[in-house]
Amino acid sequence: MTDEPEIPLVCVDLGSNSFHLLKASYCKGAFRILNKAKERVRLAEGLSDDHQLSEAAFQRGLDCLARFKEIIGNLPASRVRTVATYTLRRAANGDAFIKAARAVYPYPIEVIAGAEEARLIYQGVAHTQPGRDSRLVMDIGGGSTEFVIGRGLETRRLASLAMGCVSFQQRFFKDGKITEGGFKAAETAAAQELESIEQSYKDEGWQQAIGCSGTIKAVQACIQAKWPSESAISLKRLKALKKLCLQAGELQKLKLPAVNDERLQVFPAGLAILLASFKALDLAGLEYSDAALREGLMFQMEPGLGFQDARERTAASLAAQYHVDRPQALRVRHLALALYRALGDNPEHAMLLGWAAELHEVGLQINFHGVQRHSAYILENSDLIGFNQEQQLLLATLVRYSRKGLKQFALPRLNLFGDDEVRLLVRLLRLAVLLNRRRQSQRLPKIALRLDGQQLTLRFPAPWLARQDLVSADLAQEAQYQAQAGWPLVIESQE
Repeated sequence: MTDEPEIPLVCVDLGSNSFHLLKASYCKGAFRILNKAKERVRLAEGLSDDHQLSEAAFQRGLDCLARFKEIIGNLPASRVRTVATYTLRRAANGDAFIKAARAVYPYPIEVIAGAEEARLIYQGVAHTQPGRDSRLVMDIGGGSTEFVIGRGLETRRLASLAMGCVSFQQRFFKDGKITEGGFKAAETAAAQELESIEQSYKDEGWQQAIGCSGTIKAVQACIQAKWPSESAISLKRLKALKKLCLQAGELQKLKLPAVNDERLQVFPAGLAILLASFKALDLAGLEYSDAALREGLMFQMEPGLGFQDARERTAASLAAQYHVDRPQALRVRHLALALYRALGDNPEHAMLLGWAAELHEVGLQINFHGVQRHSAYILENSDLIGFNQEQQLLLATLVRYSRKGLKQFALPRLNLFGDDEVRLLVRLLRLAVLLNRRRQSQRLPKIALRLDGQQLTLRFPAPWLARQDLVSADLAQEAQYQAQAGWPLVIESQE
């Protein structure tokens, strides 16, 4: 009997303050940490009022990714997952950064939504600190702060609020000045953000509160250094730390031996967010967890588990929420995937096409007229847990163009998917919808497909096509629609 080989995996978190890399090996259901790396890139510090990343921040990010590539080595893309969070979500030139990164870092970079970021953070904590109690998990990042309530591995509430230690440091503690007015303004701004969740979270309730990432780690280290008998963070000690900050008056004069110089630069801002959170949520205490988003990513990459399951659950939940005609959705899905298998072999593309087929009629709850537009709006603006932002935009695009004319067809900016790949998926979904227009279980004949450049040829058995006057008319109309987008569609019959 041979031993199972260890599978090396890498997760990279492109945060607003720091970039993190976690390298591990997976074998027999367990992970073994091989390497960790962290660099303070300060992306959020380089984000202007009009959401442009500065040239300096841009370059710091690229330089860090080049160094991370050296650590990763020659692992295939299937074993490396890289996600970007708040700052690259907000940056108007975030797309330019991702394109520039390809020259030094040959792995796909996924920009994830706030809710997905929160879910992954929770998964990191839940996997490394198992327990049955309901728990609140809080993570203060450089540009946003996530709050999650869950039990076991399941999340119940997810929120990502636009307040972070880097952005708040720039707004309320400019030039390194630490003042009572600055603290008050920062705590008030945080309290305003928290208004949107505080009552619903308190109504949900929790039995354990856990904090993770740099700010909370630094605060806990300060408390343990000054009050060694205390292991949890409390409001009383937070107020004491605030007093120490105010007494210093300036970052240069702030001396906290338990905090390194880099973290010290954003410590007052993170402390203000933590104070406001304690007050708004009536927190009695907060325990620290060393796990965070990158650990959550790692567990999602466990072979056969995690990432795929989350998206399946999301698609099923959304279909149920909008009362999708399940039999019809499955008919469209089955045909769309059969057509794709005749021309493509990318498993990820196949899965996304399948989910688009399942969800192409979520907009029927709004109105049948323009259902494709309503469905696309829902898919683009919902929190689709498990999907990154490009995957979500791709689903919306496929559904938006699943029927009717293509005069207004326009591809969104996508880094993870090629234009030709997206066009093919659109065309195949349209055909699957068209050929199931009768909304009945019917046996379709074998359809032969061929793609030559942009010309897509469909060949049907002649006897079957001769009996299908409506289908023939629909296919002729579809050929005209696809011609509007410059896509030749040829329908042939075969004896």
